[in-house]
Amino acid sequence: MIKAVSFDFWFTLCTTSKDRDKKINNLRSDAIYLILRQYGYADSKRRFQSHYDLSEKIIREEIINNGFFDYRMDVRISRFLEIILSSDPLLMQSLKQEEKWNEVCERVGVPYMEKLMAIIPDAARNFEFVLNYLKEQGIKIALISNTGKSPGSILRKVLEFHGMLDYFDETIFSNEVEMIKPKREIFELLIDRVNLSPDEILHIGDGIFPDVGGAKNAGMKSALYLGTLPENYSTRPTLEKDFHQIQPKYVIDDFQDLPDLITSINKNDPYFYRIRHHADILPASLYFLSDMN
Repeated sequence: MIKAVSFDFWFTLCTTSKDRDKKINNLRSDAIYLILRQYGYADSKRRFQSHYDLSEKIIREEIINNGFFDYRMDVRISRFLEIILSSDPLLMQSLKQEEKWNEVCERVGVPYMEKLMAIIPDAARNFEFVLNYLKEQGIKIALISNTGKSPGSILRKVLEFHGMLDYFDETIFSNEVEMIKPKREIFELLIDRVNLSPDEILHIGDGIFPDVGGAKNAGMKSALYLGTLPENYSTRPTLEKDFHQIQPKYVIDDFQDLPDLITSINKNDPYFYRIRHHADILPASLYFLSDMN
């Protein structure tokens, strides 16, 4: 019996797009570049942008290679600056020797973390319906999200902007607990917090490996959410391969179908697939999902 539902944040409760991300990253990088110029940073904007773009890839690889342990935001921002200033080691050494490093990190951290609020992500279709339904049914509501440049403190503001935040009994953000999905321990943290058995919790998200696979490895029920598939440019290229590798048992693309999904899980149905909106962009080998409504 499902007694709690946890959601992913990105491309599940809220969504973005390549164009939106590009605009936010431009605002973020422009602001950071101007701050660093005030401390003697002399590289061109073009060279700065190259290091800026590279920084996220490097940090991501470090987190994965470190066993999916995430950085606290202060550590992440410091590491980000080290990558940016790798082209000017004398300036970096000077800032650290003059004990200005914390000051620079604090100033850079403001646009690094907060520029997401300049163009707030959209909320998912029918989120109000499903959150109200879960509350009415007495089902606990939680969130487990990887963060990146925008920490939990900022993502909570996005949830508050859309009127979602007060619905949640628990919110777990990777930068605050220093681990990311699909690490089993981040799901086990939720299990402890809601004080339920793993099989009494359903986790739903767009990520086949981090969400479906991660929750499954922790003994939880897990569902794949494809409601933001058109915008989810990071998931589309590998959707077919990842799907056949993990084989999600439950798939929806509209939160209005979550009550039926929960009923199906409680009846021990072997699978539940319901695609309402995006059958036309599914890979050919996944057409069967839209035939099982």
